[in-house]
Amino acid sequence: MMLLSSARLTVIQLAAFASARLARKVACCLCIQLFVRHRDEPAVAGITVDLLIIKEGGMGYFMDRFVGCCLHSRRFRAVYILLSTAILTIGCTDLPEPDSRGAADHGGTGSENGMADDDRVEEAPGSTGNALAVFPADVHGDDRTGLIVTGLDGLSAEDVVSPWLAVTRVFRSLSDPDHRGDSEIELVRYADDFPVAAHREYLDLPIDHCRAGMENADRETVDENPPPPTVSGGATVVFNTPSGPWFTFQAARNTDQQIVYSSQNRLPAAFPEDITLSIPGSLFPTVSAHPLYEPQPVERLSPETQQTVTADSRLQWVAGQGNTLIRIDWLAFDDNDVFTGFPLTCLVKDDGEFALDSAARSALTDRASRLAVRYSRIYARLDVINGVVLYQEVEIAE
Repeated sequence: MMLLSSARLTVIQLAAFASARLARKVACCLCIQLFVRHRDEPAVAGITVDLLIIKEGGMGYFMDRFVGCCLHSRRFRAVYILLSTAILTIGCTDLPEPDSRGAADHGGTGSENGMADDDRVEEAPGSTGNALAVFPADVHGDDRTGLIVTGLDGLSAEDVVSPWLAVTRVFRSLSDPDHRGDSEIELVRYADDFPVAAHREYLDLPIDHCRAGMENADRETVDENPPPPTVSGGATVVFNTPSGPWFTFQAARNTDQQIVYSSQNRLPAAFPEDITLSIPGSLFPTVSAHPLYEPQPVERLSPETQQTVTADSRLQWVAGQGNTLIRIDWLAFDDNDVFTGFPLTCLVKDDGEFALDSAARSALTDRASRLAVRYSRIYARLDVINGVVLYQEVEIAE
């Protein structure tokens, strides 16, 4: 009896202080909670029906029906459930009114945060903070050592064709404050049936390979299948950021009268976040915003920066966290400590250590009064997007 008296008191207090609008909300909340938790019980189902009638009958009707069911022993358990949830009704009365602009205003596509799906701002694919964007998982096994490959979607590179190739190369030296950075962009059109595998073979860098007496040992100078002449992608090509252009390349012709987009010692600094390549298009197709990435600088372990090295010196650095390459340049200096060139350059796996073989050692014998080494890290990537092959090769030197 004390329990039933408490139930009557609770309901009477609600009736005395709540407005008709509040009463309706209380009833709705009780109804929902009961129906969700105990909808299979006949007694609760009966009270649920009674409570639904409140919307039409008001608080007085609620009192009659509710008190009557409490006195009926068959519904005692349901009354106990109502009392246990009475405190939660306060929270229900504080709920805001539904926004008049419901999901229907967006064609039923409203999201939990109140935004329509079409209005959501997706994370920029070129975000430098996204490790999966910089080093995507090699799901189909397309990557090579030091070369990331995307866009084949499980197909063989021999079976995918693309006549369009855009090559972007960037070089920046951290130790030379006067050297701001170099870049060159080449746009080429091949035959319509040119396979992506041929693009990949041409661009794939030789690994664990050393070249003597070469300033740039990235690839062989003699090519049995040289690329066709470059084509125009517009009057300018732009490195863009979300806030606007970061650097603009003007179309020009080189000594071979081919169209190039290049900049020597003019790039402002390190890549900003979310930088992209934009090609307005001419003979070459339009590329709206292709993400570019810059590798982390090399952290050398040995030899020390100012230490004179020999062919037998131990070469160590902190290994990279992704599929990158290390370039090791040997720098030669004469008796007056004037730089005379690069007697040896090697491209190696970014695994933290490298040792010269006998042939490479002989290339360094008696070549200079003093030798030093410089480490670079290279990020190389080939993406196939909308029938265009986009290759980037970004090198950050000490």
